[in-house]
Amino acid sequence: MEEKYNLNSISKAFEKLFNAGFNTSKKIATLDIKEVRKIPNLTMSDFYIISDLWELVKKNNNKTAQLFIEFLSGYKEKGNDSK
Repeated sequence: MEEKYNLNSISKAFEKLFNAGFNTSKKIATLDIKEVRKIPNLTMSDFYIISDLWELVKKNNNKTAQLFIEFLSGYKEKGNDSK
């Protein structure tokens, strides 16, 4: 089985994305190419990883995607508290 990305490269790309302020599924779903290009020190590998994440979140913008992004970024979206 061919590995598309390794965990280290995914982690670095996500860290750059989250540090740039795109730390919720809603923010990731609204990304555009101009915003991505402004992320500092972005490599082509990072770009492809972020692009794949964007596509996944955009197609499946549901509670699971939201919780996954919250877990990885350490940031909880406002207004989504479950009681």
